[in-house]
Amino acid sequence: MGGHHKKNIRAEKAKVKLKGAKLPKGLNITKTDFKVRKIVIKEQLAESQVEDGKRKLNIKETLSRLKHSSSSFRSEALRNLRESSFTSDDIFRHLGDLIQSIAAISLDVDKDTRRECFKTMSSLLATLPTEAVEPFFQALSSYLRCAMTHIQPSIQEDSLLFLDVLLLHVPMLVAANSTKIFQNFIDMISKIRTDAKPGRTLTTNMGNKTTTIQWRSKVLERLQGMLKTLIENHRNRLTISSNERSSQYKITNTFSPNQPQYFPLVKWQLNENCDLSQIFNKSISEKSASKADESSILKGYIEHLMPLLFESWLEVRTTEKEISSEVILSHDAANTLKIVLEILQNLWILTEMVEAEINNTDLSTWFRKMYADSFVANFLGIFPYKQAEGSRLAKSKSKGAPSEKEVLEAGGQYCLLQNTTLAYLMCVFYENKLDKNVEKVSEMLRFLTKIVSEIKSTHLDSFQCLEKALRANLYLSGLTLLRYDAENTRALLRTVIKSAQKGLFTKEGSTKVLILLCDIVSSPKLYSLYGPTEFDSWLSDLPKQVLLRPMVPQEALLALSNLGKQKNAVFLKALPSIIDTVIENIQKVQVTGSENAFEGKKLIMNLFFWTDRYSPEVQKKLIDQIDKNVTDKRIASYFKFIVTK
Repeated sequence: MGGHHKKNIRAEKAKVKLKGAKLPKGLNITKTDFKVRKIVIKEQLAESQVEDGKRKLNIKETLSRLKHSSSSFRSEALRNLRESSFTSDDIFRHLGDLIQSIAAISLDVDKDTRRECFKTMSSLLATLPTEAVEPFFQALSSYLRCAMTHIQPSIQEDSLLFLDVLLLHVPMLVAANSTKIFQNFIDMISKIRTDAKPGRTLTTNMGNKTTTIQWRSKVLERLQGMLKTLIENHRNRLTISSNERSSQYKITNTFSPNQPQYFPLVKWQLNENCDLSQIFNKSISEKSASKADESSILKGYIEHLMPLLFESWLEVRTTEKEISSEVILSHDAANTLKIVLEILQNLWILTEMVEAEINNTDLSTWFRKMYADSFVANFLGIFPYKQAEGSRLAKSKSKGAPSEKEVLEAGGQYCLLQNTTLAYLMCVFYENKLDKNVEKVSEMLRFLTKIVSEIKSTHLDSFQCLEKALRANLYLSGLTLLRYDAENTRALLRTVIKSAQKGLFTKEGSTKVLILLCDIVSSPKLYSLYGPTEFDSWLSDLPKQVLLRPMVPQEALLALSNLGKQKNAVFLKALPSIIDTVIENIQKVQVTGSENAFEGKKLIMNLFFWTDRYSPEVQKKLIDQIDKNVTDKRIASYFKFIVTK
């Protein structure tokens, strides 16, 4: 061992050493100008792209970065997915992984990353049909419910943004899974009572940045959006079902006076098979029955929501100040009242829809019995409501004062949305028992009269709430109101007729008012109690107002058809005076909402079928006019048949 070491030392000493020698200048520098060949994997070369000098991530690399431990990597991957132009084949091939990975980031601790997640999710769902998202909606729903019940208040708050994305792009899927999401709404604003009382109580703390009232309003606003989606889903389902049933009896032949015509005599409602198991089988479990029974599901929604809605309003209305017999609400109170009343209205609309489908009124009877008195006691203590004016200063928000825009969104200074919704709900809740609150009803009638008379200056954004209130007061509860307050009821009717004749309503509103007035005239009892003379001037002008327009709604023509079938003398007397102009315009007029152009124009021509028979001289003159102005042979032949009946 020692000899080997000494041998190495001797060898080292034997080496030639340069004493004081230096390398020539330039030779002690390492040269880097050597060339190498790049190693390229063909698969990566095919999938990668270069843009602005930077390599773009392919779909697989993006998916990998979505699951990265770094929030900056995840945010970058979300932006890349949103901005990159991936092909539809790539998206559909990895759709399940994409939805799963993006939805998982909704629970991220970083706020900015969560916001990027919602933007990317919205961008992705906007490009996909609902059928493509449906298989993966359970994953979306699971992450949404996890976010809604998360221990971190900030994640709970951002879960509402997640729900906004789903309501915007896949509302039907949200409606189909509403029973799973509904309970989380309740948990976000309330908790089960710990005392002996049954039910739930509102929670009062939700972090430092958001007040309890603002947080509750945000949650209730999303709940209102989900209820709207449920209504739309229900309407679409009924429309599809109705179209399928009517297609069994659809008449495909064109009318001809020389051929026999065949029409179904049995209604489809009377020709459906009855499920006898639902009648005789008593062994159906309560759980399976509740899944199939929409009425019981809706009843559960109402039982959970109504006490919380009342409490939410009672908590904010303590800021009221009585000034000259008027109630001045704070902005938060007005906004809460608007949302709560919209939820109540939608619950009632859903109740009517479910009952119409099952042909049973037990649910609405129970609804009225349980909550009508509480509704009046909580919301109609003082009517109408108002809120303070909004500030025009740009920095008003920092001072706590709402801006003009915020006040307008909360119903405006005069709370038109809230007050008109109250007028509607009062009628539907009390129906034939309005005599218990005659003073309140009279006040509502006077309020509606004032709103209709000043309709041009009220800036009512949505006419739908006013139309519902007018229909409830003048038509649905008209007989009752005429019995207890005929003066104010007739005054409201006269104001509506006068505003309709002056054209003060919007295009949509004028059609709704026309249908409402036609329904009243078509009801013999209402027509006689209001007094036929109240409608004479309006009925005389009605043909000119509707039939001489370049575009006529189909629903308006159907309402006029009912007047013709009922042989309304005033209406039919006014029709012949405009037949010349109708013949000139029938080729050009457009009927919106009709199945096709010819079927729509037939509704116009059919109105003249109900008028008195024309003399031979007048018939010849009208036929000459038809030949001169109408080039479509189908329209010409049909119109000739009508005038020569």
